[in-house]
Parts: sequence; structure tokens; C-alpha cells
Amino acid sequence: MQRTVVLTSSPTADGLSEFVSRIEGKGYDVVRAGTSEELISLELPPSFMLISDRTTFLIPEYIYTKANRGAYNIHPSLLPMHPGSYSLFWSCLFGDPYGISIHELSPHLDKGDILFQLQIPYSEHQTFRDIYHLTRKHTDLAIEIILDADIAGLKFQGIPQPGATSRLHTSRFTKSFIEALPNGWDTEIYNARKALNGRRDEVGRVIGEDNAC
Repeated sequence: MQRTVVLTSSPTADGLSEFVSRIEGKGYDVVRAGTSEELISLELPPSFMLISDRTTFLIPEYIYTKANRGAYNIHPSLLPMHPGSYSLFWSCLFGDPYGISIHELSPHLDKGDILFQLQIPYSEHQTFRDIYHLTRKHTDLAIEIILDADIAGLKFQGIPQPGATSRLHTSRFTKSFIEALPNGWDTEIYNARKALNGRRDEVGRVIGEDNAC
């Protein structure tokens, strides 16, 4: 039986070709869309799974509701903490528990029912880039769980998210913080807290050197 994954992701996302190969290795055809225009113009197959991974646009409801094998988003935080952009950065900067969440797509950004989460331990002496690479390894594991369940004919039962614990962070606001780091994404978390000590995020939370992992 032919199985298809419609994958939305930024065309410049790191390791995208390897990610596609991993899905194809499970026996799926992969149809990619890097922009909203590409997704809208696709001739969707009669049966498919939709996976959103580092997608930079909102997926229209009329598209993801057609995904009869499931429509999932991979988000790098333990939702409902840190929805929105640069969630890895803010989770680690504040020393919050961190990981990835696999949730169903919904009309509201990062608010869909959660299928499962994988926690990722980290240290303040790791860099943001180190943790990004750990995140991608856990993402590979999450994708295998999703695809293996689909192949076995199993369906996940999503759990509604509790009330959000933080507002969305925007890209424009976050970039000014990253630009202030001594080594950008290669800055250790501890040194990032020192460099940004006393500044507030969009929610009003104060960054401090004593934020603990």
C-alpha cells in the first residue's frame, strides 16, 4: 500500500534532506512544501499524513483536515510552555524544562492536542547549537514513533493542552537578544544569561544569571 507524507518545512532548514530520507526509509513517499504558496498549489493525494517541522507559515485548516492519516506539528518545547518562535532559546535561557512536543494541528498556533512529548536534559554549559542538535536527534525518534504507529494502523489519542503558561515570542523581538550574545548560537547558556542579565522578555520575565536548568 502506498503511503504518503506531505512535509512542510523551511527549505533552508538544517538537515532537511536527511530528515526526508528518514521518512522515505520507512516506505513513505514524501511531498515537500517550503512555502504557503507551494502547499496551496499541491495536488493532494487521496490519503496522506501531514507533518509540520520548522514551518514558517500557518497551514490552512482546509488542508490539514484532509490529512486522514493525521496532521502533526513538531514543536521544540514542552507545551504549553514557550509556544511560538525560538522556543528552544527561551526555554534554555530561563532554565525551564525542555523537550519536543508532537501535537495535532489546530486553528491556533501551537495549541493543538498533544500526542506525546520527549524531554531533553541539558546543561547551562552547553551551547544553544548543542541543544539544537540534541533536539534533532529526538525529532528523528519522534518521527519513527509516529510512522511506526501509522504503519501498524494505530491512532494516537491527543490530550488537550492546559492553559498556556506563557505568551508567544515573536521572531523580531528574539533576534535582538540573540544578536547581543557574544557568540550567537554558539554561546553557552550560562554566558548568555550573564550577557542578558536584567533584560525582560516579551512577557515581562526577567533574565538572571541565577536561572537554573
